[in-house]
Amino acid sequence: DLCSRGKPDMDLKHLILRSCKLNDKNLPDLLDIMFNLGKLQTLDLSGTSLSSESIVAILDKLIICETFLSNCYLQDIPQIMTKDGYKLSEKIIEYLTAGRSVRHLIFPDKVPELTEKIRAEFQEIWQKSAKFETKGEDNLECLVPEENCASTLVIRWFQEK
Repeated sequence: DLCSRGKPDMDLKHLILRSCKLNDKNLPDLLDIMFNLGKLQTLDLSGTSLSSESIVAILDKLIICETFLSNCYLQDIPQIMTKDGYKLSEKIIEYLTAGRSVRHLIFPDKVPELTEKIRAEFQEIWQKSAKFETKGEDNLECLVPEENCASTLVIRWFQEK
């Protein structure tokens, strides 16, 4: 209810919906509040039951509302990255390109060609955005966690000190 009051500059910065019972049936409610989350920096949908179509709709809404996250977590949602996940990978790339603000992106690494496409685009975006003369050297780190998290790719952009 707090998010549905029609205030696009609401101070909410982190929306953590990790492992809740969020699914495609709840999507309209989530999309309705997105307009009000203009300062959102972190969106964590890990462990939900959302489909790739729902994630695409959420990213579309974030683009329309010009809400550009620093952190986007889609961990433990293996159903979103399938061989037909090209629409989702294209939307992730569109979102990365539109805002150039995502510094942490976690998503299932189920289809290597899609993962590589997103990783390459993420790296290219940040290489173009890096201001080496003022920031120092920037690095891209790709981590594929071991054993129990082996199906997740973590991409993190950070600045070396």
